[in-house]
Amino acid sequence: MFKSGAVVRKFEVNGEKVILRYPKMSDAKNLMRHINSLIDERARIILTKKVTLEEEKKYLKGIIDKSKKGLSIDLIAEVNGEFAGKFDVFRERNPPSAIDHIAKFGLGLKRKYRNMGIGTEILKVLIEIAKKEFKAEIIELGIIADNDRAVHVYKDKMGFREVGRIPNGYKRDGKYLDRVIMIKNI
Repeated sequence: MFKSGAVVRKFEVNGEKVILRYPKMSDAKNLMRHINSLIDERARIILTKKVTLEEEKKYLKGIIDKSKKGLSIDLIAEVNGEFAGKFDVFRERNPPSAIDHIAKFGLGLKRKYRNMGIGTEILKVLIEIAKKEFKAEIIELGIIADNDRAVHVYKDKMGFREVGRIPNGYKRDGKYLDRVIMIKNI
């Protein structure tokens, strides 16, 4: 059950101490800096425009409200006490629906913590949460086709499989890229 700031899981990866916890309103500034840094590095995410602190506070309030209602589970990662990213697992629609057995997720890890196995471990926790809290049987995600690192992690490390593509599913700076849909039965 959601409790603002409560620790959900602690683990260690390659000597790095990781804490996953529920978000709290005081995370707004770190979240804003994080999303804006992803935009600056042109990370393969949906957002293309930087956000203001006020926009981030509004977004954060919304995800906390959804978490309280059990519609999504959003987590903040800290590595060695430093903000490291935001992650979520959610349903596309409010239950009851014919797709209640499907969960989706989002990952956003700071660049300095990538390629260390931390994201993979967090993904394992999200899958576990999706099974336990949402009774999910399938995890679905969409990625930009040229995101080779993500394809490697999802397909090769985590056992996801591609089930389709949306041609021109992403548009950034006037350029179209396919959106790859992947799933994993859990």
